[in-house]
Amino acid sequence: MPSAAERLEARIAGLCRRAACVLTGNATTALYAALRIVRERAGPGEVIVTPITCPSVVQAIVYADLEPVFADVTLPDCTLDLASLRAVAGERTRAVIPIHIFGHAAPIAAVTEFAASRGIAVVEDAAQAVGGRLDGRTFGGFGDFSVHSYGGTKVLTAGGGGALLTDDRAAARRARELLAALPPLVADPRDDLLALSQRNLTVGLIDLLRVDPTIEVRGAMRDLIPAYRRLWLRALTADSPLVGRIGAGFDDLDENLASRQRIALRYHQGLAPLGPRVQRSEGWRASGVVWRYTFLAADPDAAEALTRALRAAGLNASNHYWSVAQFLYDQRLPVATDASRRVVNLWVDRTIGEGDVDRTIAIVNRVLAA
Repeated sequence: MPSAAERLEARIAGLCRRAACVLTGNATTALYAALRIVRERAGPGEVIVTPITCPSVVQAIVYADLEPVFADVTLPDCTLDLASLRAVAGERTRAVIPIHIFGHAAPIAAVTEFAASRGIAVVEDAAQAVGGRLDGRTFGGFGDFSVHSYGGTKVLTAGGGGALLTDDRAAARRARELLAALPPLVADPRDDLLALSQRNLTVGLIDLLRVDPTIEVRGAMRDLIPAYRRLWLRALTADSPLVGRIGAGFDDLDENLASRQRIALRYHQGLAPLGPRVQRSEGWRASGVVWRYTFLAADPDAAEALTRALRAAGLNASNHYWSVAQFLYDQRLPVATDASRRVVNLWVDRTIGEGDVDRTIAIVNRVLAA
């Protein structure tokens, strides 16, 4: 009789119309396994990724012994720019990671077509977009590999765990071999401290760049990437309590997505009077999934002032999606560098009450209209 973990893997694979699903400790581990397999098959080389993402995506590339190369983004969705992808792809390109950042759908069909013409693997990153759809297909069902995340503050929040999805059964078996060599994901105060360390380091570097964008900080965190390896590369054991929590998250996913859409729509409509003072995305409406409601303020000062005002009122807001190309490699891609200084995230999960949404809209309009 299949175990609970095996039944969950089969369920996720079925939802995404994939041949195989492998549960992992987190999405970074899933990315690492996919990229290790790519490297084993195609040899050392480069992986193209967009710079508006979590540093852990770049860390997975480094842990897989490949080299990150950055392609710029399009606005206002902050997803992969196809022209930039074509410009940076070369003979050493082994993979591309299109990211459905914030729940906004990356141009996955065009990316897949281009990659196939060049013999490049596609690793779809749906960590912030579980349950989303594009052209009738569920995120997690595109490319050679896909990854989900069920940890932290993601759409499906189980407190941890991730998944690697693929139609390549041999690759799935190899992924299980790689996972068997990794430590299991278990509660450990040292890991909590390690996670806090990376978060504080990342936020500190971003705030430093916000004060003076000309400062070169690339060595401060990049040289420490190996120190965080144990935090990000973990296996999920079959008896982990996360298996049940992830399953419960899928039971609730439709209602969860609908609730997030309702809150995002209220923000979207509430910010409409600001006109050109904000750049609002429609990407979350097209995909049916929203991680956080994300928009671009007209300038960096406005984004900073707004974030301060919302936090002072006890409301959640974030403006720390800085270009990883800049603070890890001192590369300034024109669109991403500009956008990352203006991006603002508003929460849409069930911790947000009706009054919170109304107060947030009022503060955004007041601050940005000024």
